[in-house]
Amino acid sequence: MMKGIDVSTWQGKYIDYEKIRKSGIDFVIIRAGYGKETSQKDDCFELNYKNAKAAGLLVGAYWYSYALSAAEAVTEAETCMKCIKGKKFDLPVFLDMEESSQFGKGQKICNDIVKSFCDTLINGGYKTGLYMSVTSLMTYISESVRNNYTIWVAQYYNKCQYSGKYAIWQHSSTARISGIDGNVDENYLYDMSIISDDILSTDNMIKFLKQAATYLGTNGEFICKTKLKLGSVYDWCAFAVSAIMQDCGFIGKYMKSICGGAGDIPRYSDGKYGTWFKKGTKAPQAGDLFFLRYADYPGKDKYFCDHVGIVESVNGSIITTLEGNVDGYGSNWAATSTFKRKTRYLTDNSVYAFYRPNWQGETTKTANKNTDTDNIDVTYQVHTVGGGWLPNVKNLEDYAGFENHPIDGIYASTSKGHIRYRVKLIGGKNYLPWVIDREDYAGILGKQIDCVQMELIGIDGYTVEYRVSTANSTGYLDWVQGYNNDNEDGYAGLVGVAIDKLMLRIIKG
Repeated sequence: MMKGIDVSTWQGKYIDYEKIRKSGIDFVIIRAGYGKETSQKDDCFELNYKNAKAAGLLVGAYWYSYALSAAEAVTEAETCMKCIKGKKFDLPVFLDMEESSQFGKGQKICNDIVKSFCDTLINGGYKTGLYMSVTSLMTYISESVRNNYTIWVAQYYNKCQYSGKYAIWQHSSTARISGIDGNVDENYLYDMSIISDDILSTDNMIKFLKQAATYLGTNGEFICKTKLKLGSVYDWCAFAVSAIMQDCGFIGKYMKSICGGAGDIPRYSDGKYGTWFKKGTKAPQAGDLFFLRYADYPGKDKYFCDHVGIVESVNGSIITTLEGNVDGYGSNWAATSTFKRKTRYLTDNSVYAFYRPNWQGETTKTANKNTDTDNIDVTYQVHTVGGGWLPNVKNLEDYAGFENHPIDGIYASTSKGHIRYRVKLIGGKNYLPWVIDREDYAGILGKQIDCVQMELIGIDGYTVEYRVSTANSTGYLDWVQGYNNDNEDGYAGLVGVAIDKLMLRIIKG
């Protein structure tokens, strides 16, 4: 499960998405507009989209409908696509249907409005869905239509009473979230499959959670015999984690091998494939594995434990988990237990430790033997064309940039020594002058940058390694180390193509 909010111009222009993310919010669904005219685009849509993306939140959108016919719904959908053109969404674009004038037309017309709007967006290349209250959804939209689209349902109650399948539940309109003044709608996302495949291909942690969610309701027979081809049904909590890792192609990357014992996972993987840590030494987060230990075991190593599962989300001391071999009964526990979503509490004595896979792959310091930098940090930020300076980034904690928004300015500095850097502009024949640390920024605001050169000075035995992605591309270009003074071959970028993201690290070399 993930927790999110939905916002519009009613929440104002001063939303602090960094605070929102740090408060435990994973996603935001932003109103793009309403009605059939482009002039009805939400005044804060662009700002909300930009800042939510910059903070690393998953982003979706919704369009408030006044359509009273299929033809009007098509017009609204076309207007919506004009207003969101060029944006990359992690979650669907939803039709928001709430008007009594629409419901007064009866179920057939309401069905036609939903199908016309959503199918127009699908034909335009967008994932789409429907937002409605529980009562209106069940009254005015037929089951056959509901089942065709992703459902985001609203009911302000202690549980969702919608009997059909839904991906997101809006459970409150009066939530108070750090970073927003006043009340805001709060939502729970249960169906990871609605997250964009583009995000899943680059964020292996979310891919892992999505795959784990597909196992809900399965049993030991499925895990042990069908997935892992074992002859019998064993105590299978670790086998469930192994099967999910195997499905994702992560065995040998985030776990050394398939494991039958819960403690074997960190015992053979700690250090190389991820990091094991005891409860209380650092905060758990989504994508971690958690371990239960029901007693002290003299003579056993630190990894020994009784049970393992997956952390799906964390809210204070409450952990939502995905785990197998639970809630069985009788003498045949393993055969009668299932893979379930459960609630655990950090205050429980049995919650013993966690294992965090190296989800960032090659960009994780522990995954690259050359990233021992004796605590030499590089801090950097970028300015985007027509935008502003984005937040500072340190090392590989994130990237600096905003997808498909060309960069026109760069700042950088190091905790030891100095970094000098320069850029070339699209259409320019030569590089602009070198800049050292933050004495100035490299670039000319309003002019797109296509190439970057960097060099670490004042420290022997280390170099700066950097890479960029280009606007409208699907990945990063190769890492570049330092600067080749002889022929200027050392640069990151493609001549004539704007860069939109930058990553830096200091390595030995």
